Amino acid sequence: MSSAPNVFTVVNDESLSRAVAATRGTVVYVAPGITKPVVDCLAKQLDSQPNLLATVIVDLDPEVYRLGYGTEEDCWRCRRWQDGNIWSCDNRPVCASDCW
Repeated sequence: MSSAPNVFTVVNDESLSRAVAATRGTVVYVAPGITKPVVDCLAKQLDSQPNLLATVIVDLDPEVYRLGYGTEEDCWRCRRWQDGNIWSCDNRPVCASDCW
């Protein structure tokens, strides 16, 4: 029997913020939406670590936010990083075939 210490885990604003805060090199955030605590933590890390590379991929469909996956306002707060080339805005749905 294999030893898998993290078979199940909780992913919430607190655990995501801890993971972002511990990052020293690259952050890749891929989720339906993004919340204020995660945006705040990411902003703090980007301000304090000028060499941090970050990619944020979220769904821009307002339905995502109506379902409770973050807030549209916080999604658009990420646009302030556009000048740093970590933000791209693409309304095209991502399909499984795009990953192959």
